[in-house]
Amino acid sequence: MGGGPPGGGYGPPPGGGGYGPPPGAPGGYGPPPGAPRGSGPPPGGGGYGPPPGGYGGPPGGFGGGPMPPKKKDGPSIAIIALIGLVVLGVCGLGGCMLCIYVAKPDKPVATVPAYDPTPAPAPVPAVPEGTWITADQPYVKFLSPPGWTKNIKGDWGVFTSPDTQAVFAFTTFNRPGQSTVKLGAAANVMGLGEVAWTGSGVTSVGKEGFAARYGEGQCNFHGPNGYIWYATVDPGGADQILLIYTVSTAGNQTHKDAVLAAIKSLQRR
Repeated sequence: MGGGPPGGGYGPPPGGGGYGPPPGAPGGYGPPPGAPRGSGPPPGGGGYGPPPGGYGGPPGGFGGGPMPPKKKDGPSIAIIALIGLVVLGVCGLGGCMLCIYVAKPDKPVATVPAYDPTPAPAPVPAVPEGTWITADQPYVKFLSPPGWTKNIKGDWGVFTSPDTQAVFAFTTFNRPGQSTVKLGAAANVMGLGEVAWTGSGVTSVGKEGFAARYGEGQCNFHGPNGYIWYATVDPGGADQILLIYTVSTAGNQTHKDAVLAAIKSLQRR
């Protein structure tokens, strides 16, 4: 078994208070015999002697076994292994964990829709519908021009555009030659001046294609050269209907289209 020698450790040699110079030597370790002078002790002599009292052992001696070897400088094997594991985790396992995170994120990723520089087309405004205008003799109906003002003047129904540049009117008759009288009265009802008819003919009118005779020309309406058109319509039977409209030179095709839409809607009730 290990352990110190009897007596509790390695004490100083017998008779000495430490490890002094060898017997018979001066007060230091001088150069070996025959050595050059430069390697001797420093000036003043004496050499590096032991400290007062000598190099004695620690109290109680050096017990328990030899001293452990002094650690070498530099990182230990454990630290190198730890660094290697960290590098492996970052380059290998860490990369795989990053791939898994990108492939399967914990939270849903919001997607931004691609920007479409083409603006959406503006909605087409709905065309307002007119009001159904009815007659008992003959038993028919038609749609009034949308947005136009309606007035009743005697046995005439009169519709005026918002800008007053067009007028549409209707009345009924049931005797021969009465249509001519009605046409003469129309100038006063619609606010017309002199009328000059330039053309006439036969046509069909309304949703059901009623037989009709028409005439057109010029008139003085908000100034000369206004346009005027009329039609006497036979929906079948003794009672007939007279339709007439005028547009000033300040008017345009929009006014005419509004009136023509009303005329095309004419039908039996």
